[in-house]
Amino acid sequence: MMLIATEQLAAFLRYTAEFYLPMAEALTSAIGTEKLEQAVNGMSYRVKTFLGIKGELASLPAEEVSLIKPILVDAGCWNPLQFKDGEAESVVPIAPL
Repeated sequence: MMLIATEQLAAFLRYTAEFYLPMAEALTSAIGTEKLEQAVNGMSYRVKTFLGIKGELASLPAEEVSLIKPILVDAGCWNPLQFKDGEAESVVPIAPL
């Protein structure tokens, strides 16, 4: 099965790749990934949620990844959503479950 992004989804993902992901990567580099457990707002919380998104993507079953990867690659989102060295160990829950 192959998923095809609607034009609206593709546009959203391209926008995300062009604007949000570079900002999130720069913020992560500037702030670092230390002491994110207590972050509830502000810049540290943005880093916390960015790493959370990466963690959710990394935890998907291979079958699901194979469905969405082509869409994310096409939009330029795939590489920025992959963990950099040491980031995976810094993922903390966004909110208590």
